Amino acid sequence: MRIILFSLLILSSLNSFSTKITSISSGDWSQSSTWDLNRAPSCEDTIVIDASHKVDISSDINLEHCNNKISILIKGILYFSKNGSKLRLPENAYVNITSTGLLDSYTYNGATNFIRFGNNSVWESKDGPQTGVSFGNAPLPIKLIAFNATSKGNSVVLTWQTATEINNDYFTIERSVNADNWEEILYVTGAGNSNKTETYTSTDLNPLNSTAYYRLKQTDFDGKSEYFNVVAVNLENELTHNITVYPNPVIENTSVSVKHNFSENNSTITISVKNIEGKEMTSFVSGKSKTTIKGLPKGLYFVTVSTESTQQTEKLIIQ
Repeated sequence: MRIILFSLLILSSLNSFSTKITSISSGDWSQSSTWDLNRAPSCEDTIVIDASHKVDISSDINLEHCNNKISILIKGILYFSKNGSKLRLPENAYVNITSTGLLDSYTYNGATNFIRFGNNSVWESKDGPQTGVSFGNAPLPIKLIAFNATSKGNSVVLTWQTATEINNDYFTIERSVNADNWEEILYVTGAGNSNKTETYTSTDLNPLNSTAYYRLKQTDFDGKSEYFNVVAVNLENELTHNITVYPNPVIENTSVSVKHNFSENNSTITISVKNIEGKEMTSFVSGKSKTTIKGLPKGLYFVTVSTESTQQTEKLIIQ
């Protein structure tokens, strides 16, 4: 999702995290009635100009002293409406003009109006109208600690934790029967901006009666998104069919044992291994209750033991 990453060094230097402030009508930047927080944007803000609004800068707006990273998302119009209109931001600021947004000025002569990051001018009135471009480096959206799926009765409980969040609008949970084709099943609102551990829980009340793969998707206020790790869980015959993968985690080039209690009498037992992208690394038929796997490179895998009627999956980590 994030093509341009904001450096961890800069992130660690921020004193606090921003608040989202959104335009609620067309108007002047400095007027409180233009914004949903009933005040003009300040150092602590992620600033969003809605697609239906035109926000005018009619004076010299100076925020370059701010210690926090200021992000501006222009979905509508940011318009420099007078001679000498300026927007001064910190060196680490970020301005994103979407494909529906517009940065414009009443004049295109010289550098009368400008946006400046510290001492660096990123746009001047002589550059003309701008749309579908960005200035500066985008902030990292979230730092994920963990994402897990656990069967509980006839449902699957999804839990995840974040260490930090910046401009995080919402999460979605996607589910797949084969780790290739995905469907969105759950939606959870994000914390927006946070510098403490946030814990989320959501429940799949209608899970698949087989192995199901789940993955976490995060979406920013500006619509950009990214995916995180895939997890697997199985509900079918949960109490009677089990598999064990050990040692786990394991160092690369070490043999891994796969032990199961599936009955070999009634059907063929297949053991398969897929990577986190759903690509099958190996698959074979085994008539034994204990099998050895070796030769997988470092990474996260899903080991599945299946028959014609049931299957179980275990995660394998090779370090």
